[in-house]
Amino acid sequence: MADACVTMTVSRVDGAEFSDDEWEALRAKLGEVDLGVDELGAPFEPLVGHRDDVFGPPTPFRVLLRRYWGEELDCVVFDGESFELARFDLMMIHGEEHDVPDLSRDIGDHDRKFTELMSRDLARARRTAEVFARTIGPTYRCEAASEFW
Repeated sequence: MADACVTMTVSRVDGAEFSDDEWEALRAKLGEVDLGVDELGAPFEPLVGHRDDVFGPPTPFRVLLRRYWGEELDCVVFDGESFELARFDLMMIHGEEHDVPDLSRDIGDHDRKFTELMSRDLARARRTAEVFARTIGPTYRCEAASEFW
Protein backbone atom coordinates (compact mmCIF):
# COMPACT_ATOMS: atom_id res chain seq x y z
CA MET A 1 0.00 0.00 0.00
CA ALA A 2 1.25 3.45 -0.90
CA ASP A 3 1.93 6.33 1.42
CA ALA A 4 0.05 9.50 0.58
CA CYS A 5 -0.85 13.03 1.56
CA VAL A 6 -3.57 15.59 1.03
CA THR A 7 -2.33 19.05 0.13
CA MET A 8 -3.75 22.48 -0.50
CA THR A 9 -2.03 24.65 -3.07
CA VAL A 10 -2.38 28.42 -3.19
CA SER A 11 -1.26 30.30 -6.27
CA ARG A 12 -1.73 33.81 -7.56
CA VAL A 13 -4.46 34.18 -10.18
CA ASP A 14 -2.09 36.31 -12.29
CA GLY A 15 0.60 33.60 -12.15
CA ALA A 16 3.12 35.88 -10.45
CA GLU A 17 5.51 34.62 -7.79
CA PHE A 18 4.82 35.38 -4.14
CA SER A 19 6.81 38.07 -2.43
CA ASP A 20 8.38 37.22 0.93
CA ASP A 21 5.76 39.39 2.65
CA GLU A 22 2.90 37.62 0.84
CA TRP A 23 4.35 34.23 1.74
CA GLU A 24 4.49 35.12 5.43
CA ALA A 25 1.02 36.70 5.33
CA LEU A 26 -0.42 33.47 3.90
CA ARG A 27 1.36 31.44 6.59
CA ALA A 28 -0.09 33.72 9.27
CA LYS A 29 -3.58 33.52 7.76
CA LEU A 30 -3.50 29.71 8.01
CA GLY A 31 -3.34 30.07 11.79
CA GLU A 32 -6.46 32.23 11.81
CA VAL A 33 -8.73 29.93 9.80
CA ASP A 34 -10.53 26.77 10.89
CA LEU A 35 -9.35 24.32 8.24
CA GLY A 36 -11.84 21.63 9.20
CA VAL A 37 -11.32 17.99 10.09
CA ASP A 38 -10.50 14.77 8.28
CA GLU A 39 -12.80 11.76 7.98
CA LEU A 40 -11.71 10.46 11.40
CA GLY A 41 -12.50 13.78 13.07
CA ALA A 42 -8.91 14.93 13.55
CA PRO A 43 -8.30 18.57 12.60
CA PHE A 44 -6.30 19.27 9.47
CA GLU A 45 -2.99 20.55 10.81
CA PRO A 46 -1.31 22.63 8.14
CA LEU A 47 2.38 22.19 7.54
CA VAL A 48 3.97 24.80 5.32
CA GLY A 49 7.56 24.42 4.30
CA HIS A 50 10.05 27.21 3.95
CA ARG A 51 10.28 28.79 0.53
CA ASP A 52 13.32 26.72 -0.43
CA ASP A 53 12.59 23.32 1.10
CA VAL A 54 11.08 20.05 -0.09
CA PHE A 55 7.74 21.59 -1.03
CA GLY A 56 9.32 22.99 -4.19
CA PRO A 57 9.78 26.47 -5.60
CA PRO A 58 8.23 29.55 -4.01
CA THR A 59 5.23 29.44 -6.33
CA PRO A 60 2.83 27.89 -5.59
CA PHE A 61 2.35 28.03 -1.83
CA ARG A 62 1.78 24.40 -0.76
CA VAL A 63 0.21 23.28 2.50
CA LEU A 64 0.39 19.70 3.71
CA LEU A 65 -2.96 19.04 5.42
CA ARG A 66 -2.64 15.33 6.20
CA ARG A 67 0.02 12.70 5.64
CA TYR A 68 -0.81 9.00 5.60
CA TRP A 69 1.57 6.12 6.16
CA GLY A 70 0.29 2.76 4.96
CA GLU A 71 0.79 1.04 8.30
CA GLU A 72 -1.35 3.64 10.09
CA LEU A 73 -4.43 2.08 8.49
CA ASP A 74 -3.89 -0.90 10.78
CA CYS A 75 -5.38 1.27 13.53
CA VAL A 76 -8.43 2.34 11.50
CA VAL A 77 -11.63 0.30 11.24
CA PHE A 78 -13.62 0.59 8.00
CA ASP A 79 -16.84 -1.39 8.04
CA GLY A 80 -17.62 -0.64 4.39
CA GLU A 81 -19.48 2.59 5.14
CA SER A 82 -17.83 4.48 8.00
CA PHE A 83 -14.44 4.90 9.61
CA GLU A 84 -13.41 4.90 13.24
CA LEU A 85 -10.21 4.49 15.18
CA ALA A 86 -9.70 0.96 16.42
CA ARG A 87 -9.92 0.13 20.10
CA PHE A 88 -6.82 -1.57 21.43
CA ASP A 89 -6.86 -4.76 23.45
CA LEU A 90 -4.01 -6.05 25.57
CA MET A 91 -2.94 -9.50 24.38
CA MET A 92 -0.25 -11.96 25.30
CA ILE A 93 1.91 -12.88 22.31
CA HIS A 94 4.75 -15.32 22.94
CA GLY A 95 4.60 -14.52 26.64
CA GLU A 96 4.78 -10.72 26.16
CA GLU A 97 1.98 -8.16 26.49
CA HIS A 98 1.12 -6.20 23.34
CA ASP A 99 -1.54 -3.63 22.49
CA VAL A 100 -3.35 -4.99 19.45
CA PRO A 101 -6.01 -3.10 17.47
CA ASP A 102 -9.44 -4.71 17.37
CA LEU A 103 -10.19 -4.96 13.65
CA SER A 104 -13.01 -7.48 13.97
CA ARG A 105 -15.46 -5.09 12.24
CA ASP A 106 -13.00 -4.10 9.51
CA ILE A 107 -13.59 -5.19 5.91
CA GLY A 108 -9.99 -6.42 5.71
CA ASP A 109 -9.30 -4.82 2.31
CA HIS A 110 -6.46 -2.31 2.85
CA ASP A 111 -6.53 -1.00 -0.71
CA ARG A 112 -10.26 -0.27 -0.60
CA LYS A 113 -9.93 1.27 2.87
CA PHE A 114 -7.04 3.47 1.75
CA THR A 115 -8.79 4.59 -1.45
CA GLU A 116 -12.04 5.39 0.36
CA LEU A 117 -10.31 7.31 3.17
CA MET A 118 -8.26 9.34 0.70
CA SER A 119 -11.29 10.21 -1.45
CA ARG A 120 -13.32 11.33 1.58
CA ASP A 121 -10.45 13.38 3.00
CA LEU A 122 -9.80 14.93 -0.41
CA ALA A 123 -13.46 16.00 -0.59
CA ARG A 124 -13.09 17.59 2.85
CA ALA A 125 -9.82 19.26 1.79
CA ARG A 126 -11.55 20.74 -1.25
CA ARG A 127 -14.08 22.39 1.07
CA THR A 128 -11.16 23.63 3.18
CA ALA A 129 -9.55 25.13 0.06
CA GLU A 130 -12.81 26.93 -0.78
CA VAL A 131 -13.01 28.40 2.73
CA PHE A 132 -9.37 29.50 2.66
CA ALA A 133 -9.80 31.04 -0.81
CA ARG A 134 -12.70 33.18 0.43
CA THR A 135 -10.58 34.23 3.41
CA ILE A 136 -7.55 35.39 1.42
CA GLY A 137 -9.44 37.05 -1.43
CA PRO A 138 -9.74 37.01 -5.21
CA THR A 139 -6.03 37.54 -5.88
CA TYR A 140 -5.40 33.88 -5.07
CA ARG A 141 -6.61 30.45 -6.22
CA CYS A 142 -6.72 27.43 -3.86
CA GLU A 143 -6.86 23.80 -4.90
CA ALA A 144 -6.73 20.55 -2.95
CA ALA A 145 -5.06 17.40 -4.23
CA SER A 146 -3.97 13.98 -3.07
CA GLU A 147 -0.52 12.60 -3.81
CA PHE A 148 0.73 9.04 -3.62
CA TRP A 149 4.24 7.63 -3.57
